[in-house]
Amino acid sequence: MNKIKNWVNHIDLRSFRFWFQLAAFVLLVYGGRLAIDLGNSLPTFSCGYNRENGGVCYLLPLQHQLAQPWSRLFSGMGIAVLTGLGTFVLWFIVINKGWCGYICPLGTIQDWITALRKKMGIRYSTYSDDQFKKLKVIKYILLLLMIFIPLGIGGQFLSHDLGTPFCKICPGRMIVPMFNGDFSQWVIDFASTEKMILTALGMFITGLFLIGSFIKKRFFCFFCPMSALHFIFAKLSPFKLIKDGDKCTKCGD
Repeated sequence: MNKIKNWVNHIDLRSFRFWFQLAAFVLLVYGGRLAIDLGNSLPTFSCGYNRENGGVCYLLPLQHQLAQPWSRLFSGMGIAVLTGLGTFVLWFIVINKGWCGYICPLGTIQDWITALRKKMGIRYSTYSDDQFKKLKVIKYILLLLMIFIPLGIGGQFLSHDLGTPFCKICPGRMIVPMFNGDFSQWVIDFASTEKMILTALGMFITGLFLIGSFIKKRFFCFFCPMSALHFIFAKLSPFKLIKDGDKCTKCGD
C-alpha cells in the first residue's frame, strides 16, 4: 500500500490524466465498434443516443423505468429499478468521483475546450463564493425533476412526450454522437409541444455548454444531476482524493 501511495504522490498527474481520459473516451464513445458493452448503469455520461457506445449512462434507463405505470413500478418492476441502482452504486464506488474527473466524455470534452482557451491566451472566468453556492444547487433541482417528471408520467399526470426529460436537454445527446459522424440529434422535434420545447431547450443548453466551457473550466459540472447523484453515494466508496489547498500551486484555473 505504501508503494502505491508513493507512486501516486510522485506521478505526473496531468500526463496520466490526459492519457487516461483519452483511453476512457475511446472506450465509451467507440467501444461498440469493438463489441464492448459495459451495460446500462454507468455512473458517467456515456450517451445512449450514441449508437457506437461502449456502455450507457445510468440516467437514461432510470428515467425509462420511473416512467412505467405505477402498478408495474411498485410491484415487479421495482426490482429492476433497485437492481439498476445497485449496479450503478457498485460501478461508482470503484473510483468514486474519478468517474467525473477521469472518465466522463463530457468532462473530457470540456477539458479539451479549456485547453483551446489556454492556447489562445484567453483568461478564464471565476465565480464568487456566493455565486458558487447558488449555482451548485441547480444540479440537485435537475436531479429531482429528472426523478419526479417520469414518476408523473407513470402516474398519468404528465404526457409521455416528456419521457427522458433530462436526456432531451442534455448536451451529450447532441455532442457525443457527433464523434461517430451522427448529427441526427441536431433537430427540433415538432411532433408535440412538449417534444418541441425539450429539444429546442436541448439545443440552447448545448450552445451554452460550448460557450460556458470556453469561459469557465468544467462549466457544465455545476448543473450535472449525475454529479448530484454521485454526492449521495460518495461516502460509500473506500477511495477518495483529498486536496490540500495549502499546497496548491495556483495553476490559474
